[in-house]
Amino acid sequence: MRQRTGETTKHHALRHAGATAAYLATRDLRAVQMFLGHAPMSTTQQHLHLDQDALLTP
Repeated sequence: MRQRTGETTKHHALRHAGATAAYLATRDLRAVQMFLGHAPMSTTQQHLHLDQDALLTP
């Protein structure tokens, strides 16, 4: 696997952080999916970095 470095990696890390923040703020996975432009929901779920506490907190 090719190691990623530089601006592309930073941009992608910000995309993941933004997706997680949007989900935690809205609790609306469909809205985050549309915001990111993903067709499959599974792709959106992979972008979210949530721990068990975040999933259980209303």
